[in-house]
Formats: sequence, structure tokens, C-alpha cells
Amino acid sequence: MSEDRSSSITYKYGFYIMIIIIAILISFVVYLLPISLPIFKRESVRIYYADNISEAHREAILKFNQKYKGKIEVIPVDLPFTKFSTNDRKEIIARALRTKSSVIDIFAVDQVWVERFSRWAEPLSIHFSRQELDRFIKPALNTCYNNRVLVSIPIYFDIGLLYYRKDLVKRFKDLISYDDNNKPFITWEILYEIKKRYYKDKPVYVFQGDNYEGLVCNFVEFFGGLGGNYQALQDFNFVDTTIIRTINFMKKLIDNGIAPIEVTEFNEIESWKYALLNDIPFFRGWPSFNDMYLVEGVETKKIENLDRTYVAFKKGNEPRPVIGGWNLMISKYSPHKYEAVTFIKYMVSEDSQWILRSKGGFLPVIKKLYLDEKYTSIDQELRFYYKYFNYSISRPSHINYTKISDVISSNINMLLRGELDVSEVPFIINKGIGNLLLSINH
Repeated sequence: MSEDRSSSITYKYGFYIMIIIIAILISFVVYLLPISLPIFKRESVRIYYADNISEAHREAILKFNQKYKGKIEVIPVDLPFTKFSTNDRKEIIARALRTKSSVIDIFAVDQVWVERFSRWAEPLSIHFSRQELDRFIKPALNTCYNNRVLVSIPIYFDIGLLYYRKDLVKRFKDLISYDDNNKPFITWEILYEIKKRYYKDKPVYVFQGDNYEGLVCNFVEFFGGLGGNYQALQDFNFVDTTIIRTINFMKKLIDNGIAPIEVTEFNEIESWKYALLNDIPFFRGWPSFNDMYLVEGVETKKIENLDRTYVAFKKGNEPRPVIGGWNLMISKYSPHKYEAVTFIKYMVSEDSQWILRSKGGFLPVIKKLYLDEKYTSIDQELRFYYKYFNYSISRPSHINYTKISDVISSNINMLLRGELDVSEVPFIINKGIGNLLLSINH
């Protein structure tokens, strides 16, 4: 990581920690001064909610605040994806919670952070009945536990997708096969053929290759689509032949010009911008179209020509999209747990989930929106997603996953940059993970 970039991230962490500290001081003033002072009279309990606050989130929060006016008020703390990577958000929230501050009541976590953040989270089993939990789609609910204890509730689901430009794909539609719903199947063999025939001097595919969690998501999808041995991945056995094959495959995507070397510096937003500005026909992403409109300098007509389909895979195998998503946790230091539970239940209600879907493009976490014609007649993509979940692959689970993931992403990123050789990377990763776990256990 360059000095400038390191300084930038440090500044971002410091900026948001400063905001949190200021909020704490304000809270102390409000709550410690005599309640009889009219200027500080509290009519409702304020709860602070840290997340990527989209316009859809804001609408749902506004409706909640109107419904519970005079009782509960939710104050959003925005950590936008446009400014912070998933890794940045992880560190910002962790630093705030380590102070045992009560100012953050609810915080959103990537599914793979659940085990790590459970130490700061309120157990939720007593707050949610079996009937309430049965409303959730199974792959989302399964991510909410740590040691069989319910510690989080899903707010929206994610699954890897291949985006493509309909206006560009017209040139080579004869190379592509389609499913019954006219969704194209794109194999790696097809991408190489498109490159050979139509894009000799230009990339055809963009993915996220920077040193962060998004790179690991891409790696797992490549691995699954190439028919990798999942048990080896779960065991973090990076000298397994199918994992070595995947690492080699990723490097060749760049060496053969399928993907540009610039992907080594891309997160989601940066990769989408590059693909759209340079008229690259395919790029890997997540479900929300609305995020595309956050990309500066891109013509709206290009975004309107986008569509989504199964992630790319090797002929003879199946697409294996990584599942993801974000869950809500309640800080165990929060003095307003009842109010926090009330807000979470509101955010996973049918109405709020439809707001997040229809206004923000987020995938719902409750079954009804995928099965009820009231919603599927308006949003037919919901039917596709419900079937698409069956192809999914999970990132490996481990209590120290976030630290293990850092070892994986940093070394694969260096490989893609040309700073490490393919032959040594599997052994370096294996050794790095081994040393990490040894240091933690001792």
C-alpha cells in the first residue's frame, strides 16, 4: 500500500472516529444535564445506526421515525461504499466498538464479519420468535449465528453477478446461449473467443482485484466456476491442485488481456467506472443497479443498457456466485436495546424490504417478496434470484476469517501485480495462514 493511500485511509478512520467522539460528547451533555432544562428535554429515545445509508435506507428510516414519533428516533451514521471499502468499514466500526462506547446502537456487518463482531453484539434469540425467523430466506438466516447463538439479523442479501452491455453484446450474440428467461450463459471459453474475434486490443472483462475482501469474493467465484474442491477451500489448503489452478487462471486473465492490469487497484465502484467508461462488455458486480448511478462521469444511457446474468464459469461446470449481504447487530453497550430491536424488526418488515428492493435495488431477506405475485409481477427479476440462489457458493467460515482473508487477498493481489510468482503464492498463503493461527492460539 502506498504512503498516500495509507494516509488517506488513516484520515478516513480518524474522521469518522472524530464524528463518533463528538456524538459521544453530545450524548453526555444531553443525558447528564438535568432533564428539567427545557432546551434539552427529550421527547424520544435516539438510537444511532451505522451503515451505508442509501436513499432507500433513508426513506425507510424516515417512515420509522414518523411511525414512532415521540418514542424512538433513528439517527443514521453514513459509511458510504463510494468512500469506504468493506475493509475500511470493518476497521472503523471495530475501532468505535473497542472503546465500549454506547453511542452506536446498531451497526451493519458483512456476513463474514459476524463471528468477529459477535464479541460486541447483543444476543437476539429472546427477541425473535421461531415464526419471525422462518420468514427469512435460509441462506441469509444461516449467516446470523455464532456458536448457534443468534447475534445478527439480515437486512439485505447479495450474490455475485455478471453485468453486460446489451448494446455491445449484440455484435457477438451468435456465440452465446441463453436460458428459458433469456439470461445469457457466459463461459470463460466464450470470453476468450470474444476477445480473439472482436477485442484483440482491448479487455473484455473486469473484476475487483484490489487488496480487499472483494478480491476474495472474486477468487471464490473463479474457484467454484472452475469446479474447485470446496473442502480444500474450507480447510484453507492453498496447495490443493484446484486452488492452484484457480490462482493460475486469475493471473492468466490479465496476462492474456482478458482483464486489464488496472483491476489490481479496483474495488467495486472503480471497476464499474472503468468498464463503463471504456466500453468493456462484461464486468463482475453485485445486484444493485442504483449503485451504478453513483459512478461519476458515466453516461446514463450506458447504465440503462446494462443487464445482469449468471457469473462466468468454465464449460462443463456451473456458475457459482458468491453469496454475501449485510446483517444488523445491536451493540451490547447500547442502553436502548429494546428500541434497537424495534427498529430492526421494522427494517425487515414486508414494507421496508420492498422499499429497499424497489428504491435501492437490494435483494430482500424475506421469502414473501420472492414468492408473492404482488411483488414478482412488478419485479420479475425476483424469480430469477430465487432460483439463482441454488447455484451459490459461500466463502469459508472461520472465527478468524477476516484476518485469514487479509492474507489471501494481499498475496493474490501481489501475484496479479506481478510482484509474486504463481508457483510460490500457494505456499506463501498456506504459511501465512498457519503462522497467523499459531500466533492467535498462543
